[in-house]
Amino acid sequence: MDSSDFPLDSNDFLAKQVKKNGWIETLDEVTIEDLVENAKEQLGKLLLTDLFRAFVFYYKNDAFLQF
Repeated sequence: MDSSDFPLDSNDFLAKQVKKNGWIETLDEVTIEDLVENAKEQLGKLLLTDLFRAFVFYYKNDAFLQF
């Protein structure tokens, strides 16, 4: 089951931790995969810090980070 199996105004599909901590969706799966691929193309070997920087940059600027 996923969110499409529930009414639009429902959050019953969310994990307890998500509800408890007030997490919000930031980027969809496809965008995150694109971020990872873009960073790999630019850097080759990736560090977690590289991916985090790319994620934050995209979230704030709606653009890929140029490393």
